[in-house]
Amino acid sequence: MPQHELLNCADSSALLISDFDSCGIATFDTSGGCRAFSVTQKSCATGYYSFGHEIGHNFGATHNPEQFSSTSGEGYGHLILPTGSSKYKGYRTILGYNADGHYNRVNYYSNPEVIFPTTGTATGVTGLSNNAKVISANRFAMAACGTDEQNGVCNDCSVNPAAEICLTCCDTVTISSTDSDFLNSWYAKFAGTWSKYSANPAVNDRTVYQSSSSTDYCLSFARGRWAILECEDVGTRIYYMKSADTSKKCVHGVTNWQYSITETPDSTMIVQCSGQGSCASDPPSAPSGSTSDWDDSSKNAGTIVTYTCASSDVYKKSVCDPTSLKWTPAAIPSDLCSGGSPSPSPVPSPVPSPVPSPVPSPPSTTSCGIVNKMTILSKLSMVKKVKTALECQKLCADYTGSRSCTHFLWKNHRKVTKRTCTLQVVGYKTKKNFVAGPLNC
Repeated sequence: MPQHELLNCADSSALLISDFDSCGIATFDTSGGCRAFSVTQKSCATGYYSFGHEIGHNFGATHNPEQFSSTSGEGYGHLILPTGSSKYKGYRTILGYNADGHYNRVNYYSNPEVIFPTTGTATGVTGLSNNAKVISANRFAMAACGTDEQNGVCNDCSVNPAAEICLTCCDTVTISSTDSDFLNSWYAKFAGTWSKYSANPAVNDRTVYQSSSSTDYCLSFARGRWAILECEDVGTRIYYMKSADTSKKCVHGVTNWQYSITETPDSTMIVQCSGQGSCASDPPSAPSGSTSDWDDSSKNAGTIVTYTCASSDVYKKSVCDPTSLKWTPAAIPSDLCSGGSPSPSPVPSPVPSPVPSPVPSPPSTTSCGIVNKMTILSKLSMVKKVKTALECQKLCADYTGSRSCTHFLWKNHRKVTKRTCTLQVVGYKTKKNFVAGPLNC
């Protein structure tokens, strides 16, 4: 099912199912790319708080730092102190993983400024475990993904002709930059003209382009971002140059491109339609109570102008259509800003609703063991040139194979080209006199 149908004008899409091989799985840190999807087993969703756990992953919140060999940032869950007196006592936040003395998951996102009343201790550590801060920081990016219109109106091209799904993408685009570091690097050959790739013209519902000057290279969309890679690798995670996460259907207008030797995006790099012409007139005027982001000059095919109401979150778009070279729609409704809900105001980090102290639950009394079996970590895939352990973790979260990735193994090396990421899942092998199985079945 296409992404826009899964979301259906919402900010995120969550599937609740009766039977699953784990309590849940979700895409990680995808609010900017509008790919917030999750699957949660019904029995885990509320009392075990897995629904909030998986949605937290969508926002970029991750597990407690004890699950990682190294840490970066402050988006981790937290094992609440003090440690419990036995394996099945103690507490952890929503994103915390089960650990001895931290058995009970409670309805709190980690936050060093919030005290868990049962223990009288903080639910996070400053500078390390603050899921609430990460979620708050990304909430507006998430909110911008959907329009909350009912019955899929946001994707109705007769009502919203400039919606992403309705756009006509240019067959030829040009990549340009004024950044001297880029222009003097090996990656400078990616600047220039790109045309629709005849051998494989579309992947993931988006156009694939081939470089006119370096025909071994293609520009395509995968994993929530546009990327330049060798044409034989189209649709994979590999890249030489990539954009920031985005949900855009068309590559023209996509910004924040990053090439492999730098962590800082090239803010001067732009992708524009090439040889498609331009609209003769200016875009529609902004109706009363709204402003547009038009720069007073751009009229090239594919240019999108957004009209935003000052007193609400209502907005509308108009595009210079590459086919007709006319602004579509030709006018923005004069009553655009006469209704709508108030604009969201910044709020402090959320304080969770009080919950009763949970009663520790013993493990299942039903045997979950499989006779003559031993647990192992099976390899699902190995990816090369993965820079950090956190990026490896994201690859595990995004893995879409027949079996879910549950663990990752990152190998460091002073050369980025020799760093590897192995995606793993817990499996079983035959071993006489052993019994193995999950904690709960």
